[in-house]
Amino acid sequence: MNIAEQQQRFAEWTREHSAILHHVVNGFAAGADRNDLLQDVLLAVWKSIPAFRDQAKPTTYLYRVSHNAALLWIRTEKNYRRRVEQFGASAPTGFAPDADSLTDERLAKLYSAIRQLKPVDR
Repeated sequence: MNIAEQQQRFAEWTREHSAILHHVVNGFAAGADRNDLLQDVLLAVWKSIPAFRDQAKPTTYLYRVSHNAALLWIRTEKNYRRRVEQFGASAPTGFAPDADSLTDERLAKLYSAIRQLKPVDR
């Protein structure tokens, strides 16, 4: 796969299936951390496109890649917070729900409940 095909597929997938990416991101992060996680997820999708072999639906593949990227992000965040706290500084809170930024309070509660699940169950 050349770079032009990769760019075309990336643009197509992110345009047509952005809801999947946003649902995964909102399930794992809150507040400003959503933007960081979304960037990590998009980078993971970009890097994984050459490995896509058309053996699954693009939606299934995108969900799996974004979910794995989110799990890696969670693990990295936990390690970062542990190291920061080890040196006596307080780690910023990134997993607290930010309901003010969501227009629908029920949606905020849903994502808050999803974040309480084990990462594998999200």
